[in-house]
Formats: sequence, C-alpha cells, structure tokens
Amino acid sequence: MKNKRVHLFVSYFNILYFFEIIYLMFAFLAIYNNSLFIVLGILLAILLSIHIIGLYFMSEISRKVQLFLMDIHLAYSIPFFINILIEGYHGSIIDYGLVIARAIIASFEIIYIFILTDKNVISEFA
Repeated sequence: MKNKRVHLFVSYFNILYFFEIIYLMFAFLAIYNNSLFIVLGILLAILLSIHIIGLYFMSEISRKVQLFLMDIHLAYSIPFFINILIEGYHGSIIDYGLVIARAIIASFEIIYIFILTDKNVISEFA
C-alpha cells in the first residue's frame, strides 16, 4: 500500500464504523427504551462523517482520532471474539451480520494501526 494513498483507504474503511453506530443505537434503544439514543446515534454518525472528511484531507488530528478509535474498538472486539470462541454465539440471524462486520473491521484495524504509526505516513499528514 502506497503511503500517499493510505488516507483514502482509511477513509473508505471508516464507513464500516456506521455498522457499529447502528448496532449501538439499537442496542441502547432496546435496553433502555429511550428515544434519546436515536439522537445520540445521529450525532455519532455526523461526528464520524466529519472525521472521515478530516482523514480524506489528511488532518493530523483525524489521524490521531483514528488511532484512538481503532485502539478502543480493538480493545472491545478482541475479548468479544474470544468470548464467542469459548462460550459460543447465541445471537439472532441479524446479529451474525454485525459480528461479521465487526470481525472485518477488527482485522483491518490491526493493519491500519501499524500503517498510521509509520514515520513516513505521519509526515504526510498535515
């Protein structure tokens, strides 16, 4: 992967985070039955859109935010997958799609963490 295009790959990759926002929004809505979580989901979607635009234009702040997001998401996803391996998965059919999306996201996050911390890539971001 060329360093000059890494911001494009990461920007397009971040679209997958919308699955996490949708899952989070509906999970909180089902648990707490409060429509405030729909507003929270919309707010998170807007913030993610702004973040994707910042990555596309190679903002240094967006690069750091992206590393933080990937670190937090991996810290949640890896124990989640270990739990599935040990306990098995007892979700619905719809949840399987979200689990697969989360697995795809986590596998790319590991790669992008190494790429976004490379000195050449850091120097490309403003």
